[in-house]
Amino acid sequence: MVKGDLVAALRRAPFIRAFVFYATGILLGYYRPMVGLLGLVLHCTVGAALVLAVLEWKRKEWSRKIFPYCFYAVAVLAGLLRIGGELPQYRDNDVSRFAGGHLRGIIVDEPIYRERSVRFPFDVHGIVRQGKETAASGRIMVTIARDPQRGDDKRYYYGDELLCTNKLAEINPPYNPQQFDYRSYLAKKNIHWQMFLRPPEIQQIHAEKRWSLMHSAIQFRKKLAAKMALHLSDEDALGIMTALLLGDRVAFAPEELSLFVDTGTIHVLSVSGFHVGIVFFLLNFILRFCDRIPYGRRFRACIILLSIWSYTLVTGVSPSVLRAATMLTFLLCAKWTNRANQSVNSLFASALFLLVFDPFMLFNIGFQLSYLAVFGLFTVYPLLNKLIPCRNRWVRAAVQLTLVSLSAQLFTGPLAVLYFGQFPTYFLPANLFVTLPVTLLMYLGILFLCSPFPWINAYIGEAIKVLSRFMLDGLQVLTDLPFAQVVGISMPKTACLALYIVIFSVLLTKYCRKAGGLWVAASAFLFFLCTWANEAIQLFRFQGFKVYNLGQEVAAVGIDRGRVTLVSSFDSLNHEQLKNKVLPDVYRYAAPKRISFYPVDRKEAGLLHAGWGKLGIIERGADLPAVEECSVVLWRNLKPEDIVLLSGRKGQIFLFDGSTKAHVLNEVIKAADALGLLYYVLKDNFAYVWTKPD
Repeated sequence: MVKGDLVAALRRAPFIRAFVFYATGILLGYYRPMVGLLGLVLHCTVGAALVLAVLEWKRKEWSRKIFPYCFYAVAVLAGLLRIGGELPQYRDNDVSRFAGGHLRGIIVDEPIYRERSVRFPFDVHGIVRQGKETAASGRIMVTIARDPQRGDDKRYYYGDELLCTNKLAEINPPYNPQQFDYRSYLAKKNIHWQMFLRPPEIQQIHAEKRWSLMHSAIQFRKKLAAKMALHLSDEDALGIMTALLLGDRVAFAPEELSLFVDTGTIHVLSVSGFHVGIVFFLLNFILRFCDRIPYGRRFRACIILLSIWSYTLVTGVSPSVLRAATMLTFLLCAKWTNRANQSVNSLFASALFLLVFDPFMLFNIGFQLSYLAVFGLFTVYPLLNKLIPCRNRWVRAAVQLTLVSLSAQLFTGPLAVLYFGQFPTYFLPANLFVTLPVTLLMYLGILFLCSPFPWINAYIGEAIKVLSRFMLDGLQVLTDLPFAQVVGISMPKTACLALYIVIFSVLLTKYCRKAGGLWVAASAFLFFLCTWANEAIQLFRFQGFKVYNLGQEVAAVGIDRGRVTLVSSFDSLNHEQLKNKVLPDVYRYAAPKRISFYPVDRKEAGLLHAGWGKLGIIERGADLPAVEECSVVLWRNLKPEDIVLLSGRKGQIFLFDGSTKAHVLNEVIKAADALGLLYYVLKDNFAYVWTKPD
C-alpha cells in the first residue's frame, strides 16, 4: 500500500509516470491524428532514446536534470507511434482505399449468433480482384443473414479464414440524443467499417487455419458450459454460473440481468480480480504442500501462473481479468526473486503492459472502471480502515467489506454516471448482500466443473439453484424499494473531470499533509456544482418538441418545464427501441413517474399537446384539417398525390421520416423547396428538436 508521503511513493513507483505519458501519447495520436508526420515522430523517438543513452553513458552529471524530460518525451512519442501504427488514416493499404473485389481475412473473435443473423469482427489480410490478390489491412464488423428454417445456418468459428464480397458500408452515427453511439464504440476498437452479407456472398476457404490457442480455449469454455447446462435445469442459475465462472452472458435472461444493473452489482458477473483472486487462493491452498519439496515454491508459482492465464483465456480475455492476471504475475515473480512488490507500481505496470499490447484498451470502459476501482482500493481503503477500528472480527469483516465497496465506488462512480446516466442508490447494501452468495457460488462452481461424478454434480446443482434464487430474490427486494435507482443524470464531461480533481486533490492533501490541495479541491468542487447546476437548470427550463428517428415507427415528446408527454406507435414504455433510443434522453427532463405516455395508431391522425403548443402526426392528406393549429406536423408515408397538398402551408414546420419511399421523398423535397416551406427530413438524419420561441 501507499505509505508516508505520496511524492516519495511516486518516486518508488516509476511506472505511474511511464503510464501517464505513454497514455498521453495514445490520446494525442487518436484525437489529433498527424497524417504525414508519423515518420518525423519515429525519428524524434529514436533521437530522444539516443540522447538518453548518451547522457547515461557520458554525462552522468547532466543525467539527473535532463534524463526525466527525455524519458517523458520518449514515452509520449512511443504512445503516438503505437496508436499511429493501428489507425486506418496512417495505412496506405487500408481496406477503405479499395473498391470491389473480394476480401480475404480471419475471424478474430467468437461469433455472436442471433435469431436472424450472426456477427463477428473480421481482420482483412488481402483483397482479390480479377484473380490477383493485393495486400490490405483493417478490421471490419461483418453481419451475415441467417434463416435456420431455410437451411441458412452455417456455423463460423474463431480463426476461420474467409473470402467475402467487398460491400464496405459506413457505420451509422446515433440519430437520437443520448442514444448509444455504436459507431464511436466500434471506432475505439479500431473498427471503422461494416458489411451486411447474405450466405452466398461469403466462403469459408481454410477452416483448419484457426488460431489454435484461442480456438482451443473457446471450445473448452463451450464444453464447460455444456456440462453446466446438463446438470442445471434452472435457467436463472445456469445464466448466473456461466457468467460468474466463464464470463459468458449469452444464457442470462434480460430481466435477471437488469436486477444486477439496477443495484450496482453487475461487476460480480464480469470475471475480474475478485474471481481470479478466488482461483488464486484456492490453488495456493491446494499446492501448499510444494513448500516441503526442493524448488517447490517455484514449481507452485509456475503451476499457478499457468492456471491463471489459462483461466484468463477461457473467460474471454476481458480487460478486468487481464489486469488481475498481469498483477498476479508481477506479484509471483517478485516473490520468486525475493523482491519487494509495491501494489500501486504493479497496478500501473500492468496497465502499461496491456496498452503496449493493445493501445485501444485505453478507451475500453471495462479497462477504465477496473483500474480506477483497484486504485481506490490501494489508496483510499487504507485511510478509511484506520479511521474505523473494530475489535470484533465479525463486525470488522462487515466494516471492511463496506469500506472496500465505498473505496471502489468513490473512483468509479463519476465515470459510471457519465457513461450510463444512472446511479444505484442502494449499491452499498446490495454489494454487501451479494458478496457471500457469489463467493459460495464460485467455490461450488469450481467443484462442480472439476467433479467427474454425475451424482455429486446433481447435489451441487441443487445447492447452486437455491443460492442463485436466494440472491436474485434479495436483489429484487432492493430493486423494489423506493428511489432504488436515479436515472436520467446528465453530467457534463467537464463536471466529471472536476469531480476527479476533487478526489485526487483531497487524496494528495491527506498523504502529503499540505493544505494547498484543499484549495484546489474546493475550487474544483465549486466548478463542479456550478457546471452541473447550470446543466440541470437548462434542462428544467426547456420547452419544446422532440421527434425521434425510429425509422418506420413514431416517438415524439412534448416537454414543458419538467412535465413530459410521450406519444409513440409502440404500445409500452418497455419496448426495447424506446428504452434504448428515446428514454435515455426523456429521463433527463422528468422522472419515470412524471412521464405521461399515450400509444397512437400510425394510420390515424394524432395530436401531442404540450400546454403551449401542438404537434400533429398524420399519414393521409385528408387528415390535414385536423392539424391546422399545429406548429409542427410529422407527415408520414407520403404518396405522390399528397405533394400538391403542401401548397399554402407556410405557417407550419413539416417533418418527413423513413416511412416515405425514397423516390417520393425526393419529389416532396423539391416541391417544399419550390414553395418555400419549412421542413426537416428525419430519414438518415438526427432527431428533430423544436424549441418554443421566447
